[in-house]
Amino acid sequence: HIMQTAIKKYQKEATLKNLGEITQIPTAIMVDTAEFLTAYNLQLTGTIMQSYPIESGIQYGVKFNNAFDSQTRLISDSYTNNSHLLIWSFQTKIRENFDYKDFPFNHGKIWLSISPLNSSQRVVFTPNFSYYNGLSDINANYGVSPNIIVPGWLIKGSFFTFTNDDTRMIDEVDSYTTVHLPALTFNMIINSTIGDAIITTITPPVVIILILFMVLLTISKHKNKFIEFKLSSIIGSCSGVLFTIVFTHVSLRNKLTSEIMYIEYIYLLMYIIIIMIPVNGFLFAKTQLRFIHYGNNLIFKTLFLLLITSFIFIMTLLSFS
Repeated sequence: HIMQTAIKKYQKEATLKNLGEITQIPTAIMVDTAEFLTAYNLQLTGTIMQSYPIESGIQYGVKFNNAFDSQTRLISDSYTNNSHLLIWSFQTKIRENFDYKDFPFNHGKIWLSISPLNSSQRVVFTPNFSYYNGLSDINANYGVSPNIIVPGWLIKGSFFTFTNDDTRMIDEVDSYTTVHLPALTFNMIINSTIGDAIITTITPPVVIILILFMVLLTISKHKNKFIEFKLSSIIGSCSGVLFTIVFTHVSLRNKLTSEIMYIEYIYLLMYIIIIMIPVNGFLFAKTQLRFIHYGNNLIFKTLFLLLITSFIFIMTLLSFS
């Protein structure tokens, strides 16, 4: 019902212009593999099943919109009583517009947009829902191979939409003889896998924060044969950790290009911590400020983890609210 309501406005335009009926081509899409070539470029392979009217004069073929290195091959050509069934295998590369702002808790959408090969014909591809047996759950992965694996991502659902088809060569001056028909777009909803993100992007900052906390605990006026407070050692330790943080941060930015991501707030926090610990050690060694020396720097040590967790909690609320 929703699909026919969407088609109706295009048919109404064609009727007003006395252009005749718009031919609907029932189309089913099955995605077999999906591979991320880069953080934004994706390669898809699969099959497309179409049912054309017999002797309709329509040029057969599928065109992939906003894609590159696309290849299609006709693998089945058969007839029924009133239709011509064609099955195509395809491989195409698409540059998706993923938003990594909420990384590593982000989600996105993989889309595949197709149009008739001959854009001048009044033909529109429509979803062939009869192909997807048991179509009932919008969160089910219809049209997606059950064996498909997208590293770092989980496929959470799929659906069809009609989108603007900018590839149709329409003369705007002579638009009275044309109808602006849409492209059929197959969408897959994906969420990033938290386990992979925890290992690669969250665990290193947590370990570094704990190391810096242990460095902070060495600040004391009481000597110990195992632990000795030296300002030069504090600065050297923080400098070594700084290079590790910068290397990890740069590696993340090289992999994902986006505005400031959620995970980067933790890295920015670590930069501040690396500065504050040597400053705290300098004040403890060179000044007599009472709140610094109270309980061998007990106030700063006590507030360390509390301030860090509070900062992360506040940034999480601001990022996801």
